[in-house]
Amino acid sequence: MNKTFFLTMVRTMESNKYFVGKDRVYVGSLLMVVLQEKMGYCTEMLKQLLRELIEKTVEKKFQPKILFRRSESIAERMLSAWFTFLLHDHLK
Repeated sequence: MNKTFFLTMVRTMESNKYFVGKDRVYVGSLLMVVLQEKMGYCTEMLKQLLRELIEKTVEKKFQPKILFRRSESIAERMLSAWFTFLLHDHLK
């Protein structure tokens, strides 16, 4: 539950050139399963990761409208799983 370790781990995986999009999606899903019981901590970490992802997108001048379309980063995959977990009871 160390925030610094968690963020460093995710950043390291994101920056590894041998860690392809499919692997990132898989790790993002597994992280959400592990953090499912601690949604407050998960939300805080996800907000930080999304903030960094958006800043990186703006710096590189990518199209902001395609930011969440492909879910190729760990943060994007975690976001979709986060919505799924939070909306499950409502939809059920």
